[in-house]
Amino acid sequence: MKKTLFNPPDVEVRTFKFVLNIDTSEQFFICADRQLIEYFEKSTGLKVTKQIQLCFYSHNLRYEKGEVSGMRYSLIINHNWNYVDIKWRSKSGRIYDIADEDIACDDVEFWIEGLEPDLYYKQLYPGDKLPFKLKDLTYELVVNRLSLYASLEMTLKPGAQSDADFIKDQVSHFIEDFNLASEKKNLKYGAIHTAKGYIEDNKIVFELDLGTVGPGF
Repeated sequence: MKKTLFNPPDVEVRTFKFVLNIDTSEQFFICADRQLIEYFEKSTGLKVTKQIQLCFYSHNLRYEKGEVSGMRYSLIINHNWNYVDIKWRSKSGRIYDIADEDIACDDVEFWIEGLEPDLYYKQLYPGDKLPFKLKDLTYELVVNRLSLYASLEMTLKPGAQSDADFIKDQVSHFIEDFNLASEKKNLKYGAIHTAKGYIEDNKIVFELDLGTVGPGF
């Protein structure tokens, strides 16, 4: 089954017209869907499935057209309705309307504002504690909370203090390489804004501003 956040484009167009008497184009939803799937998955760490869908709701739909255009939508997670804003702008400076048929997908950039990854994970997996899965760990992982700012503490095993500088450098290099790879693709995967690492007794500590990477990082 094809992965999608919207209804089929022709259904979306007909529904807008029937419910709101608003003209839209199939090309708009085709372009939006391609980009928003990837944006959602990178920003939340969650994979798009049939339990996750974008749906307009006539009582909350707001459409603003301009240099940065936007439309209020509902993000449905397991029958839970969450308000988000779909935003878009063009690289060429053209202001695209939702009814335009000649939208160039490589000229317009779509994203979602108002995402709450922790909430969506709880709605999708109400019995689980973490917004990601890790198997066969060789260490104990304790997650107190996830936010844009995080403190990562790694406790060294007895006798491993001599490796502390090497391990800290490896983590720093991993973060730098991640940001560089993302920058080469126009920040496709987001970016860690700051990462300050230091050694404290038997721990390696990193203070992180997760920026735009989300918990998937």
